[in-house]
Amino acid sequence: MDTQAIRLLIRRKIWEGHLPPDRLSRVSWVSSNGETCDACSMMVTRVQVLIQGTNRAGDLPIQFHVRCFGIWNDERHTTRVRTTYRGHPSSPARLSASHAVPVALVGECSMPVV
Repeated sequence: MDTQAIRLLIRRKIWEGHLPPDRLSRVSWVSSNGETCDACSMMVTRVQVLIQGTNRAGDLPIQFHVRCFGIWNDERHTTRVRTTYRGHPSSPARLSASHAVPVALVGECSMPVV
């Protein structure tokens, strides 16, 4: 997947509440065991480094490829509408796209407000 496609996917996941819009409180780099990247939904192979992070105590870790983590970090600073984030994308408590709730609007936004 090319960088621009990943960037757009991550932007959408932040917008829909599937990825957090705020910094992670704890981040670690570990060897992958074939986990799925929460940003691009592709497997992080055993020869790649897996970045795991949490934003609140008790949350399941969010998992990234190194490149996807960098793109997510850039996009979270530029995403104009912040949405509530209800935990890990595989968690039943996460918001669906139809239930994303904007909590702050910064500047002008061309995206529709739910």
